[in-house]
Amino acid sequence: MSMKVVAVVGLGRMGAGIAQSLVRAGFTVRVYNRAVEKAAPLVAAGAVLARTPADAAGGADVVVSCLLDDVSLHAVAESDDGLLAGMDRDAIHVSTATVSPGCSERLAALHRSQGQQFLAAPVLGRPEVAAEGALLSLVGGPARVLKRARPFIDAYSSRILHTGTRVGTANSVKLALNFYLASTAELFSQFLAFTEKSGVEHETAMELLRGIQGHPGITGYLERIGERDFDEVGFAMATGLKDLGLMLDAATAVRCPLPFATVVRDRTLSALAIGLGDKDWSAFTEIARMNAGLA
Repeated sequence: MSMKVVAVVGLGRMGAGIAQSLVRAGFTVRVYNRAVEKAAPLVAAGAVLARTPADAAGGADVVVSCLLDDVSLHAVAESDDGLLAGMDRDAIHVSTATVSPGCSERLAALHRSQGQQFLAAPVLGRPEVAAEGALLSLVGGPARVLKRARPFIDAYSSRILHTGTRVGTANSVKLALNFYLASTAELFSQFLAFTEKSGVEHETAMELLRGIQGHPGITGYLERIGERDFDEVGFAMATGLKDLGLMLDAATAVRCPLPFATVVRDRTLSALAIGLGDKDWSAFTEIARMNAGLA
């Protein structure tokens, strides 16, 4: 392995787990955190404590930052004793933070001005998964830079997904995944609230929800929407509108607001209004593309 020295800046629960995996993989690991006591277990395991971000980054082949948000990432990178000041030319900064795509694009430009490299590489997984080296890393940036950084990212990841050559694509994908997870959680809550108020036993509702995860009908919708192939009608648009009306009437009867049902009803109405009535019901998803200027 031609690269051996890695710095980890930011030792919250996720950063500490990443650093632990890098130590276990045999790298020389330098660590920095504002609260020095968080570094103690890692130092005991063989990591070297740095006084500043620049001190951690100097001479490191790769710097992995694990910070909270745009503000903290820019502060650690741009301060007088920060990463930009400390990193060697052609060293690679790998940012695992969930930040805005614009933040990553700005940092990439700053690093390029210093002759350094930058990858946006937000992760999916919990701190214990980081410590096990089993995170999903979403990496945006040039493929040649990822190739050099891959041995380090592999140490804390079970899978690396290259999202594109623009660094901000990784942040867009991470935000989209978080949106999907949050929306799914809200959908679960609306489903369970409605069934409970309608007198359905909780365990029955839970059994139904568990059973539908991964159901061929769900995966079929995903492929149909992804391919934008709505010509084979499995469920008619007008029938879908009727059922959504019944759903909202039933929810009103038990005094249970269902915001998602209202959104889907209005999407279905819009699809009918623009002439998609002869398509499969799932074609209402085309309204999202139209609203985004994609169709």
